[in-house]
Amino acid sequence: MASVRKLAEMSGLSVATVSRALNGGTGIRPATRDRVLALAKQENYHANLLVAGILKGKTRSVAFIGDTSAEITGRRMSGMLQNFLDRGYATLVLDSQNDPARESECIRKAIGFRVAGVFINPTLAFGEEKRYEEFQQRGIPVVAAMDYAPGPGVPFIHASDYELVRELLAEMVGRGHREFAYVSGPEQSVHRLQRCAGYQSLLREKGLAASAERVIPTDWSPEDAARQVRQSLAREPALTMLFCATDRIAAGALRAVSLLGLRPGTDVSVAGMGNLEISQLIIPTLTTIGHNHREWGRRAVEKLAALMEAPEADLGKPQTREEIEVEGEIFWRESTGPTLTPAGADR
Repeated sequence: MASVRKLAEMSGLSVATVSRALNGGTGIRPATRDRVLALAKQENYHANLLVAGILKGKTRSVAFIGDTSAEITGRRMSGMLQNFLDRGYATLVLDSQNDPARESECIRKAIGFRVAGVFINPTLAFGEEKRYEEFQQRGIPVVAAMDYAPGPGVPFIHASDYELVRELLAEMVGRGHREFAYVSGPEQSVHRLQRCAGYQSLLREKGLAASAERVIPTDWSPEDAARQVRQSLAREPALTMLFCATDRIAAGALRAVSLLGLRPGTDVSVAGMGNLEISQLIIPTLTTIGHNHREWGRRAVEKLAALMEAPEADLGKPQTREEIEVEGEIFWRESTGPTLTPAGADR
C-alpha cells in the first residue's frame, strides 16, 4: 500500500503538499488536489483518519448520545450510522441509559475523543440545558432530539406530536369520550412537553377542563404504568380514555384495565405513541402515533453534517437556533373505540 512519501515521489510534489491535498488543507490549487486524490485512489492509499484528526484537534467522527436500549432510539440510530458513514464519519455510540449523571459522563467522553460533532437524544430535565455550553465553548456543533429549544443556538429536531395528539383526541371526543387521563413519563422530563401541551389544549378547547388537568406520571416503565393506572381507575371509575406518552406505558395501561376486569378498547380505550413493534403484538392491538424514523435520521444527519463542514472560522461562532419538525401519522387499531359508559356513570 502506498504511503504519503511514495505518493509525493510519484507525483513530483512535496510531502507537505500531498498531505494537504489528502487532508483537505488550504493553500493548494484544485487541479493539484484532484491529481493527488486520483493518484491515491489508483495506488489504493488509505489515510489514517484518526491521526489526521488528532493533529487537527478533531477526529473524523461524531458522537451519538442516547439511551440505546430504547427501540425508537435504535431505529433512529441505525439510519444515522449509515448516513454518517456515507459522509466519511465514524460514529461513537455513547449509551446514557436514560440517566442524567451518565449522560454528563457521555458528554465528557465525547469531548475527550475530540469528535467533530454531537447528536444527543437527551435525558435532560428542565433547567439542565446549560450542559450544551460545553460543546459550544469548544466549537463542537450539536443537534438535539427534543420537544423544545434546548438552549440558545442549538438546533433541535422533533416529531409533529402536538398536532397529532390533538387530532387523535378530537376523534375520541367525537366517539363520545368525556373522561380522559394522560399517562405521562416523569414530571421533570422534557420529552412530555409537546404531548402534554397537545392533550391539554384540545380538551380545554372541547370544554373538558377537568380531564385536561388529569395527568398520571410514571417512571416510563410498563410495570409502573400498570400500577399507577390501576390506582387511578380505582379512584376514578368514570375514566373511559387513557392517552399514554409511549407505547410501553400504554402496554402497562392495557394490563391495568384487564386486571380490573374491564375490556380494553371497549370499557376503557387506550392509545400510545411510537408505533413500536409491541403495538401490533399485544391484544388488543394498540392505537398509536408513529413517525418515519428513517427520514428523522436523515434530516438530523444532514443538519449536523452541514454544521461540521462549515468553514473553520464559523465553528467557534454560536449556532443558529433551528427547529426541524418531522411529520407522523396516527395508526388506528383495536384499543380505541366509542365510549359505552356515560360520563359519571358507574360501570
